[in-house]
Amino acid sequence: MSAAASLEKVIIPQGSFLYRVADKVCVYTLSNIKCTTRKCSDTGKRGVYFANYLLMSLAMATEYGRNMQLGEFITTRDISVYKGKYSFRDIRPGEPNENSAASNRQIGHINDEMLPLLYNRNGQDKNITGAPNEGEIFITSKRDLASIKLLATYQLDTGLLQEILTMIDTTRIPRYDINFYIREGVLTRFHCNISKSAKRRRRH
Repeated sequence: MSAAASLEKVIIPQGSFLYRVADKVCVYTLSNIKCTTRKCSDTGKRGVYFANYLLMSLAMATEYGRNMQLGEFITTRDISVYKGKYSFRDIRPGEPNENSAASNRQIGHINDEMLPLLYNRNGQDKNITGAPNEGEIFITSKRDLASIKLLATYQLDTGLLQEILTMIDTTRIPRYDINFYIREGVLTRFHCNISKSAKRRRRH
């Protein structure tokens, strides 16, 4: 069996929720998200990282240790990725390196082996329990990125989140329940400003 045949493809179904923390999440609109790709220093691929469960994104904010913004997204069609951060290296094992490298770097992946750390206010860290096919997702294809719609934006109070982490056992911290974090004041909904040019286009 070839290396390519042994690779595991994972489908992110239409209607799946994805999350991302950033200093400014309003740049990830449908019309602009394709322009926000960055080079991954580990793989050399260009794309955008997301998490497919909420707690992972919140944990990233505690690692950065500053207030950030959270974007909640939804997929508008099925998206295919390969399992494993470095799986792209085995997609076309028989091709010359210079020919295969460029095309392989367009392969999206899901990494469910990455277990982010939650840092509480005392600087202590706790591991998040992993689950199959849950983790970080790296989307490289412009077509796939154009199928990821920004649904809602939130201001994240990282300090308050860290305070809560000192009082609750990690296993009891909700992985998916965004309403829990809204009720606790960790997340506050806000709306992105619409530019004047966009408003003019809407009126026509």
